[in-house]
Amino acid sequence: MGKSHDLTDIEKGMIIGYRARGGSISETAAFVKCSRSAVVNAHNNWKNQEGAQSRRANCGAPRAINDRGERRLQRLVKSDRRATVYTLTAQTNQQCTRKLSRTTVQRTLLRIGLRSRRLISAPMLTSVHRKKRRAFALQHKHWTPEQWEKVAFSDESSFSTALERWALGIRRQTPENKLPETIVGRQQGGGGSVLVWGMFSCHALGPLLPVEGTLNSCAYLSIVADQVHPYMATVYLENDGVFQQDNVTCHVSKIVRAWFEEHDEEFQLLPWPPNFPDLNPCENLWEHLDRHIRQKDPPPRNFHELRDALLFSW
Repeated sequence: MGKSHDLTDIEKGMIIGYRARGGSISETAAFVKCSRSAVVNAHNNWKNQEGAQSRRANCGAPRAINDRGERRLQRLVKSDRRATVYTLTAQTNQQCTRKLSRTTVQRTLLRIGLRSRRLISAPMLTSVHRKKRRAFALQHKHWTPEQWEKVAFSDESSFSTALERWALGIRRQTPENKLPETIVGRQQGGGGSVLVWGMFSCHALGPLLPVEGTLNSCAYLSIVADQVHPYMATVYLENDGVFQQDNVTCHVSKIVRAWFEEHDEEFQLLPWPPNFPDLNPCENLWEHLDRHIRQKDPPPRNFHELRDALLFSW
């Protein structure tokens, strides 16, 4: 039996009105001269506030890839996140009788949310790192905004005159951005034309220092004594401040730890898990600073222009 005609808006209104007066499904179907299922569907759509739906979905040829084919395509993508549309089309055509074009596969991938995206740069974590991150989160999950206001955050970052781009791309859905296969690992620190150190809190922006050469223990101790110490003394007059730093070698060297122990009555250190830059708000500050530098016209072309631009933007 062929498909009956689509209900008009007038017929849908008659169904809704007749049902509202207490008419049964059979009585309404007889009154409107349609099937019982049409009455049920029209009334349910009205109750769900879907209204008179467009009939576009019921027109035209059926999709070349049905629901089962979409699920098969999703499995192919998740088995090889870096597979190209050409490869996915060839693999799909091996499993079905109807040959599909690359355009059809590409359109299906977009429809189900599997767009091609760049790999996310994130710290490389071991199981020990994950346990320490979780312990830190559980220990501080009930901290109030007032407690976090006592923390001054610090970090180093590298900036380059060359705009870095991750060339590798993968397909993923939006909630899959933290899966291991969708991330390209990077070591903390990294390279760049200008290395800077900075700190800030919710009370005041701290200094930004370009680092000449390698940031070793002696150089970092000078920063702590000449920059961190006066900042903490000025911002936290009641000696209730907390200083945050990560766990790179120069931060946890013997001479640096000894200095902090000598000044523990003036401010405290915030214990920080290894490879945990994503919680440090300095990362957002670096991104904002980098974006500001990239918007300059003309952009910095050498070391000195980049250094001056960073200090001016800060």
